[in-house]
Amino acid sequence: MRNQLMIWVSAFLYYSGLMRIVHWLHQRSGQRLLILNYHHASDSDLRRHLLYLRKHFRLSSLDSALDELFTTDKKQVPRQDRLLPLALTFDDGYEDNYTHAYALAQELHIPISIFLISGYIDNSTISNQELGPLLTWNQVHEMQASGLVAFGGHTLHHPILSSLINKDEVCQEIAGCRSLLEQKLGQAPRIFAYPHGGIEHIGVNGILAVRRSGYQWAMTTIPGSNTPDSHPLLLQRFSADTHMHWLVIALITSGIWDILSALHWFGRRYRNPTRSQLKRMFDNSP
Repeated sequence: MRNQLMIWVSAFLYYSGLMRIVHWLHQRSGQRLLILNYHHASDSDLRRHLLYLRKHFRLSSLDSALDELFTTDKKQVPRQDRLLPLALTFDDGYEDNYTHAYALAQELHIPISIFLISGYIDNSTISNQELGPLLTWNQVHEMQASGLVAFGGHTLHHPILSSLINKDEVCQEIAGCRSLLEQKLGQAPRIFAYPHGGIEHIGVNGILAVRRSGYQWAMTTIPGSNTPDSHPLLLQRFSADTHMHWLVIALITSGIWDILSALHWFGRRYRNPTRSQLKRMFDNSP
């Protein structure tokens, strides 16, 4: 019922023209980067999602989009058009990221980023029992060679970082993941995605370990768009599901969701640690 209601609301806003107005205003509200976060890619309507997004956004690789967002000399960044940049990410590294997402990326010439649980790759016993079939290193190498797929870190074993009492264990999960990816891919990833990705899942030790491990940016699952003032280790992503109707994807990326996300954050501010609290604790840490 809730999914159907979301489709009805999205359809009303889309076909009434209200969504187009909000999207137009969103484009002109300053420099922004939208990031969508998927997991699985099969048995879905992903093609329609990508066709809609390709029409209404400037789909960019995550690395280049972040370079553009955080560059200090804005005059050196060419503006290809007035479309907002949007980057597509997939967490965990499921096998269908190769069989479905990669196939669509090739067909539609769309860059994607995949965050890998590096300790589980080619470990079929763990991956099949814990998560289901994951990518193999051969598949990862093939996608990397295409130039359409970039990879980032997602820990060695996908723990909730804030639940790990031992700081060394947190560092091993994050730094060990980056080291293994560098060994396998020939280059160290610059971007990390926190497992689960909510503020309550990250913790100050998680942010500190990401910084000390050498990552330049880190992804949360906190909904919202990013600006040049965003914290580089607490970047926001909109959660997407390939079973969503394309109209719901249109709603999520229109700018309306930013307002709803702000209200959602305000409602939770007294029950959970906030980003501002984590930022202050992080900035005051040695």
